[in-house]
Amino acid sequence: MGQTMKISHHSGMFNIYPVTEVIPRLAALGYQGIELNAELAPWTKPHVTPELNRNERAEIRLLALGHDIEISSISAHVSLVESESETRQHNLEFVKGCIDLAPDVGTSIVHAIGGGVPDGVSRTRAWGWLLEALDACVRYAANRGVTFAFEA
Repeated sequence: MGQTMKISHHSGMFNIYPVTEVIPRLAALGYQGIELNAELAPWTKPHVTPELNRNERAEIRLLALGHDIEISSISAHVSLVESESETRQHNLEFVKGCIDLAPDVGTSIVHAIGGGVPDGVSRTRAWGWLLEALDACVRYAANRGVTFAFEA
């Protein structure tokens, strides 16, 4: 038998509301899932970050369960190919933090992006950085029972 498709929504589109309001609103609109935004960008702010405490994580998980909303994934969109090694490492740790966060909020999927090639950096070097980061993310996630996905 095939799987049933669920209609889900990315929480970043509702960035002016806390996720504790977004989940019930989406449920009321008939959505069956939510992708939790961890990205900080000019057009959105995160609903979840690795800094959430245990109670905040549990509140999100229980709220989603109570509204029959599946948390489909966490979007941990930070650049993994920054020219400064400290920034690359910081971003890698952020993605790992999102991987640790995933089971606590009720999902088993975290996805990330690569980022653009920084000015003054060769494509070959940026590609190498990306492959190193992806390898680290995949290994880290696998050791925690989380699926790490890459969004092109």
